[in-house]
Amino acid sequence: MDRHDPSIARAARRRARAAQNESRVEAFDAGVSDETPTQKLDRLIQTAVAPVAGNLSPIALSLAFADWAWHLAASPGRQMELAVLPTNWQPIPPRCATAAARAKG
Repeated sequence: MDRHDPSIARAARRRARAAQNESRVEAFDAGVSDETPTQKLDRLIQTAVAPVAGNLSPIALSLAFADWAWHLAASPGRQMELAVLPTNWQPIPPRCATAAARAKG
């Protein structure tokens, strides 16, 4: 949500009114009295999605992925480099894998 969102502006006006009325409880009240049921639903869904998306906007994440995909689609040379990577991959020898497991444990 950006700072021009109407719900943020409404909350700021409510805090300003509460500060003028010297009502500290109302200034920090999490409940929004002039919020419609649909706005409340939107706020609750956004609050639930935030931890799943690492507190980043899901839209911003999808735009970043789309941007990456477009750049990759426009770079056939990079596509060929990435396509060759699995052929050069060498599995970890068993001796190294057990040594790494012992180092972690």
